[in-house]
Amino acid sequence: MAELPLPNLDEIPDKPAAVPATKQVPTTVQPPSPTPTNLPKLPSFTAPKLPTIPQPNIRIPKIPWRVVLSGLGVLTAVGLIVFFLFFWKGSVIIQSTPPDSLIRLDDQVATGTLTSDLSPGTYQLSVERQDYIPYASALTLKTNEQRRLDIALRALPEPVKLSDQIVQFMTLDPERTSLLYVVPTAQTAYRLFIKDLAKPIVDEVTPNILKDITDFIWSPNRELAFFKLGEATKQYDFKRYDLVNQETHDWPTGVGSIEWRPDGEKVAYAFEPVGGERTIIRATRDNTEQERIFNLLTTTITRPSLQWSPDAKYLSLIADKLYLLDVFSKELTPLDAAGAVKAVRWLPNSSGLIIQSKDDQLSLVTLDGTVTPLLLSGRIDQIVPFADSQSLIYTQERNSRTEFSRVSLVGQPAIPYLFKAQAPLAPTNLILSSNEQTLFFVSAGNPYALFLDDGAY
Repeated sequence: MAELPLPNLDEIPDKPAAVPATKQVPTTVQPPSPTPTNLPKLPSFTAPKLPTIPQPNIRIPKIPWRVVLSGLGVLTAVGLIVFFLFFWKGSVIIQSTPPDSLIRLDDQVATGTLTSDLSPGTYQLSVERQDYIPYASALTLKTNEQRRLDIALRALPEPVKLSDQIVQFMTLDPERTSLLYVVPTAQTAYRLFIKDLAKPIVDEVTPNILKDITDFIWSPNRELAFFKLGEATKQYDFKRYDLVNQETHDWPTGVGSIEWRPDGEKVAYAFEPVGGERTIIRATRDNTEQERIFNLLTTTITRPSLQWSPDAKYLSLIADKLYLLDVFSKELTPLDAAGAVKAVRWLPNSSGLIIQSKDDQLSLVTLDGTVTPLLLSGRIDQIVPFADSQSLIYTQERNSRTEFSRVSLVGQPAIPYLFKAQAPLAPTNLILSSNEQTLFFVSAGNPYALFLDDGAY
């Protein structure tokens, strides 16, 4: 490669040569951005003036106020007429079962169905038919109210004879599903199942060995019983109603009144052997553990009748008068205010007793001896208390007709039960079902059942 010649430094001028002037190309200048101060001024606009419309010269006549009031009165009257004609009255339709029942609505009477337009107000309504519980009520109808009432009457209940046998000592089993009783002519105890009262089922629960008995005291669980054969006291073991293996046990001579404690584990009895002691004994049900809880020799009491209170705290004793024996403190208290007493029945809550006086007047006596006459005449076996101890069922015959009533012990009015009876009854041995809606009793020796209906709808 040829080498380039080096420049001669002496030939380089001290100043650069002047550059000839060239023609300049004009540059485009952007106009400035418009700003509020440099925007173009818009032309001003003046709205055209609308022509003036001339107002009509209208004169509103003045109506006298009397005319206005008259018009309002007419409108009101027309409105009231329309209201009373089409909207004031209500309507009611009453239909009864059975369809041939007699319906009364104040002075209107119809059979089966009653339809009526009525002004607002309260009316007396009744529906009746022979052998049915009558219905009665006040019917209140509001303005323009539409009412429909379907009233079904209940048939009068009738006493149902459960057996043609003559029975004694009737009671309910603990489950209250069957009645237990003794048939003296058959010398046998029976169980009658009450699930279907129209077709009750009857079973024997003992062989025919109960001859000439004078008392029969069922244990609370109905597995044992005491019975009296003359002066002898015997205990009967049903062996859970096993007819083959049942047993009879003799108790000591001198055992008088004997009562099961409510739990069935013990008994109390008056013990008066000839020429011996006179005491109240508490013992186990097989008489193996005896406890003398009161010595009657310190009193004039002989051959008392005993009855446990439901809470097992007291024994009532009836002799010349009524006594209470506290089985825990072993104190005997005479209830002098009760006077001469023939029979008693404890209230279920143990707060007092219903007493039958010597002249067969019934009263309530409390544990402190306060006596309240019930103004009832009858026997203890003609009443049965309700479980709440606030009332009892009482039966009597009046005007050749048997009556059943719920009698209050707290001052409420008595409530009669309605039923249909073909002939007068003589009810005794009253027993209430578990739901307290059915009453069992004995009349002329036969067992009966009656559904309790107080007539309320």
